[in-house]
Amino acid sequence: MGIMRSGLNSKCLWVKGTDGMGNRLLSLEYACRYAAEHQYGIHVDWRDEIAMMDQEAFLEIFSIHGVPILGSPDPAGFVSPYPSDLRIFTEPDIGHLVTPTPLVRRFPQRYAFWRKSGKYHEAYRYRGSMKTAMRNGQYLSGLAGKHDLLCFRCSLPWREPEHFRHVSLKTGVVDGVLRDHPSLREANDVSLHIRNTDKSSPEIRRAIRAVRHLLQDDPSVRTMHLATDNLMAADEVVNSLGDSLEIQMLEITRDSDPIHLRVQTAADKARMLRMAMVDIHLLSSARYLLFQSNSSFSRVAVALQSPQAKCSDWTSFAG
Repeated sequence: MGIMRSGLNSKCLWVKGTDGMGNRLLSLEYACRYAAEHQYGIHVDWRDEIAMMDQEAFLEIFSIHGVPILGSPDPAGFVSPYPSDLRIFTEPDIGHLVTPTPLVRRFPQRYAFWRKSGKYHEAYRYRGSMKTAMRNGQYLSGLAGKHDLLCFRCSLPWREPEHFRHVSLKTGVVDGVLRDHPSLREANDVSLHIRNTDKSSPEIRRAIRAVRHLLQDDPSVRTMHLATDNLMAADEVVNSLGDSLEIQMLEITRDSDPIHLRVQTAADKARMLRMAMVDIHLLSSARYLLFQSNSSFSRVAVALQSPQAKCSDWTSFAG
């Protein structure tokens, strides 16, 4: 879908980015569904210090379907922005303005119904103030008919999209990486994701046992794509399974820090984002995906799988 210039009759959902790539994509898909339901156009603003990406850079990597994309909207040109503080829209990173805070910290358990309704769920408050800055993005439903400009900021939707309908990776991104690395296979029999930096995972031996169990169940499995941000995990998997499988990995720097926090410049972040999305694509393209349930990166790969593919959470493997 092409980029539309915002006009007087446009309604805009302004999507701010926060946290890592898995969280961003799940939240963006959720935002697109809200925009489609309430007839808003969308503007993606990931200029925060983690991504450093405006909408133009975003659209070099991703496509959005079924929702109008608004290019260069002016927050001051809207009649009823929410929130009314336009700094929320114009500032690249609003972490210094707002912070996520529970509206009610210790609500009695017998009132859990109200928690689930979202009435007392997390909102964003101005730092140093009790004034609520804005609702969490997943609780904007009552505002659609009242405001022509809404800010959507959400760390992770409570109800995550199980499949992606609106957000996809541009095919040219994958094609470019495969062209530069001809030894990479796009289609593998099995893929395995292990995140072992900022997300604590169970012992890696459990993932290895899950792969071996799959090899016993399906002897036709011969190739594997391994996605991990930890060098020790990569070495352990290759040393344990290298005799049974042809294992491939992307050529990235791996150490003990999360990749999205490791690189500093906008150019480096864009390059690492492309590689991260290719990793997700290769994970989701395998016949079998062994994912790590406490990682949103893994859950995005699950959401992008074809209906014919199978997936299993290796962290729950008891064999």
